[in-house]
Amino acid sequence: MTPDAFDRLKPALACPRCKGDLDFAPTRARCEDCDRDYPIGDGQIRFVDAPPPADDLDSLKHRLKKLLGASYYTLFRPLLSPSYPFSFARFVRRNLDAGAIAVDLGSGNVRRLPGLYTLDRMPYAEVDIVCDMRLLPFRPGGVDAFVSNVVLEHVPEIDRVVAEITRATRTGGRGIHVIPFLYPFHASPDDFQRYTHMGARGLFPGWRVAAQFPASGPFTLFNAMTAEVVSILLGFGRDRLRSLVYLGTAALLAPLKFLDVAFVGRRAFLSVAPSILTVLDKPDGPAGQASQERPGAEST
Repeated sequence: MTPDAFDRLKPALACPRCKGDLDFAPTRARCEDCDRDYPIGDGQIRFVDAPPPADDLDSLKHRLKKLLGASYYTLFRPLLSPSYPFSFARFVRRNLDAGAIAVDLGSGNVRRLPGLYTLDRMPYAEVDIVCDMRLLPFRPGGVDAFVSNVVLEHVPEIDRVVAEITRATRTGGRGIHVIPFLYPFHASPDDFQRYTHMGARGLFPGWRVAAQFPASGPFTLFNAMTAEVVSILLGFGRDRLRSLVYLGTAALLAPLKFLDVAFVGRRAFLSVAPSILTVLDKPDGPAGQASQERPGAEST
C-alpha cells in the first residue's frame, strides 16, 4: 500500500476491538480509547499476528503463495487447480464505482486491481491490512464495497463476519462474493460452510441481490471430486502424501475445467454450481424485492 493509498484509507479505519479512533504515527497506530498499539511497516498495518499453518496442504499453499507471489494466482491456480478460472478481477472492475474504498477480503498474496485494498489474516507482501475478519478495523459505513473470492466458507462464526461487513459498509454500498456450493472440503486453513444460491441470498439479510450466477460448472465439480477420491485412496492415511496426490491429480485433470465456459454466467445452472457469485447492494431501510438483473454477468 502506497503512502497516498494509506492516507486515503485512514479515515475509514478504527480499532478492531473497541471501534475507537486511531491516532496514526509513522510506525504504529494507537487506539485513543483502549490504548492498543498496531504496528505499521512496509506498506502494511497489522491488527493481529499470523496464525501457524493448519495442516500439510495449508502449509504447502502458504509456501507457494509466498514464493510465487501474484504468479500463484495468475498462473499456478488457473493452470493447475481443479476450478474454472473465473475472471473475478474483471467482474469486480466492471461492477464497482471508480474511486470507491473497496476491500478484498482474504486476498492472499495478490492485488487483483489497482486501488483495491487487500485484507488477509496472513501478512503476505501484497496485503495492506492484516486482521481477523470477525473484527474488521473499520468505522461504521466507512467502506464502499467488500469483495471476496471463495473466502467466506473458510471463516468461523460466519454470522459475526457478515455482521461486521454490514456494519462497515456504507448505505448504498456493494458486496461481491463468490462462495462454494457443490465443492469438497478444502481446508485453507479450514473449511466451515456451503451455501446454495438461496442460502447466499439469505446470508446478508436486508441487502438487495443485484446479480447471481454460477462462477464454475460441472467440470470443476468432476475435477475436484475425482482429485479428492483419488487422494484418499492413494494417500494411505498419510496427510502429506494425500496432499501431493491431490495436487498431482488435480493438475492432470485441470484442462477439463475450461469446458465450464459453457455453464458460467448462466442462471439455469445455479442448482448444480460448484461456486456461485452473488452481487448485493446495501439499501437504506428494508430491502425491496431481489432484482433479477445481472450486471456484468457475461464477463467471464
